[in-house]
Amino acid sequence: MKKLLTAIVFLLISTALVAQNTATTTQNGNLQDATTNQSGVSNTATVTQTQTGTPSNSPTYMNKATVDQTGTSNTATVTQDELGGGNKGGNDAKITQNGTSNTSTQTTYAPNYNNGMDVEAFQEGLSNTVTQTISGGHTDYFYSEQKGNSNTATQIGTGIRTNTAKIFTDGDNNTATQTLAGTNNGYYGGIYANERILIDQFGNDNTATQTFTGSGSSHGNSADIQQIGDDNIGNQTGNGRNIYADFIQDGNFNSATSDQIGEANQVFVDQDGNNNTGYQYQNGTNNYNNINVTGNWNNVDVNQFGNSNIGNVNLDYYGDAATTAELNNVKIDQDGNSNRGTLSVKGASNLVDLIQDGIGNRHSVQIFGSSNDVDITANGD
Repeated sequence: MKKLLTAIVFLLISTALVAQNTATTTQNGNLQDATTNQSGVSNTATVTQTQTGTPSNSPTYMNKATVDQTGTSNTATVTQDELGGGNKGGNDAKITQNGTSNTSTQTTYAPNYNNGMDVEAFQEGLSNTVTQTISGGHTDYFYSEQKGNSNTATQIGTGIRTNTAKIFTDGDNNTATQTLAGTNNGYYGGIYANERILIDQFGNDNTATQTFTGSGSSHGNSADIQQIGDDNIGNQTGNGRNIYADFIQDGNFNSATSDQIGEANQVFVDQDGNNNTGYQYQNGTNNYNNINVTGNWNNVDVNQFGNSNIGNVNLDYYGDAATTAELNNVKIDQDGNSNRGTLSVKGASNLVDLIQDGIGNRHSVQIFGSSNDVDITANGD
């Protein structure tokens, strides 16, 4: 019995040692490289890297950190600082977590035009959280991939140039937030340039928010929010040049909002489901918007201020008289010259309001159904 109790005590001690590991890595100098592997429960990995020198060559990275954790309630934190001057290599940080209730935080900094800031996070499980921040640098890359329920991903950029930010989630109750502030956000040739700022969510009760701001001579901002499920909310805000935003929502009770100020902006919203709400606002020149809704009780509101704007709203139905696009509230406001507004509504009891104020405006309104209320106001020549 004594030997048995001794064995049990030894087993418990061994389990505790395996379950709760703490790994701390601190590096200073040139070309840091750290790898941490942990397995168990309530593990903590902390990596701090500071590059202070200026290598004569131009390596692909100055600081590189890799953390791999498997288990429950693990925490991984990576902090990278590059202080040795500009026009050198960037930082590379990657965290992979497999389990439940894991937390991932990565922060990297580089001055001037140091090239290749890269932060990546991979999580598979329930109730995981990712927070990634890049400050400074050139050609910055954010990537978060989460599979599970109740996931949260946040990616923030400050003073960064030529960016790519992607968040992919698979599960329920996901929340994704991206903020890209600075110059040349997503600069890769302008609109439709491979959708370099995007969020894709598959599940229910998702919330996605993207905020991107650009200034300077060249920009290629692009955006994408795709949500498949119920009760989804998508919000995109842009400020700069050549901004492009795209919404696709499939489910019930979806809401899409986009606010763009600049030139050559384009917005698309495609909602398929019931009780959807779409709102767009554009302020600039050569803006274009498209809202295509198939479902019931949708509310579409489009406001454009500038020249040569084109507004297109299409409310369709499933082909069944019992599931027509009913009780929709559609409104287009255009203020400027050479504006074009196109409305096509199929259903009953719809309220359509089209207002144009300027010179050389054109509009086309098609209403199919009964008990519809149409109000068209065109001011100008």
